[in-house]
Amino acid sequence: CKIEKDTSGKNLGELNPFRYRGYYYDTETKLYYLKTRYYDPEIGRFITIDDVTYLAPDTINGLNLYAYCNNNPVMNVDPEGTSWWSKFWRTIAVVGLAALVVGAIAAITFVTGGAVAPILIGAGIGFATSGVISGITQFVTTGNIDWAQLVVDMAFGAVTGAFGGSTLGILGMTVAGGATGFAGSVASDFVAGRDIQWGMALTSAVIGAAFGALSGGGAQHGKNATLKSKLSLRNQKRAMGKPLTAVNAQIKNERALLSILGCKALMPNEELFYDFILEYVVYTVLPVIYNRGRI
Repeated sequence: CKIEKDTSGKNLGELNPFRYRGYYYDTETKLYYLKTRYYDPEIGRFITIDDVTYLAPDTINGLNLYAYCNNNPVMNVDPEGTSWWSKFWRTIAVVGLAALVVGAIAAITFVTGGAVAPILIGAGIGFATSGVISGITQFVTTGNIDWAQLVVDMAFGAVTGAFGGSTLGILGMTVAGGATGFAGSVASDFVAGRDIQWGMALTSAVIGAAFGALSGGGAQHGKNATLKSKLSLRNQKRAMGKPLTAVNAQIKNERALLSILGCKALMPNEELFYDFILEYVVYTVLPVIYNRGRI
């Protein structure tokens, strides 16, 4: 923004009308336009009152509907000319939704027998990393940090990290990445009070899906390791000091499981298929033969 001033400090010309906090400055009225109301920087007040629904008699500034940002223009911003609390509550809503998603991922993983710790660790790492990246990016590009945007980025970083710590395969991570990217873009516009930029949201969805697909291989590896661990633990407990009838019953059940999980077409990959066959022979067939020989 190039501004020239005379000796008294008055503006003589300008190329960009957007000034403080990105508000539009009207040079004729010397007021800032905040979409729904005009703000007078000389007196630090709006020239018209806010909606009566924003009255808060319990707070020191709650009865002044002319006030700007609860009389705290350094820490707060009001892009719509309504109330800085509206942005605050929108941010809280987005964070709450992100927390529910992370909780749902952990709950579903727990119910299906998966490990919850990687999900929580991934969410924590994503939360912290996204916060650092968002803060640095904002400061470098604008010279300021929008704390609401920072919190939104951290929330969706936690969601992305939670998905990364789950056992979703490539397809699942692709869908999850696309959905997270789309939702993150929409949430940023929602919190900032802007019109939703659907084109940008779709672009973010494509980028998120691409990164999800790239990380899907790692997630699938974690899923395979979890399944193999469970198979090994179960097979090691098999046929040790049990009656022959119980061992035979386990063999029958194992054959049924083998017909489902051991089918090469249904296994996640070829390596896990052959590992399953090997573990079946070592920990099931051989112990049964040994026990039968003893009996």
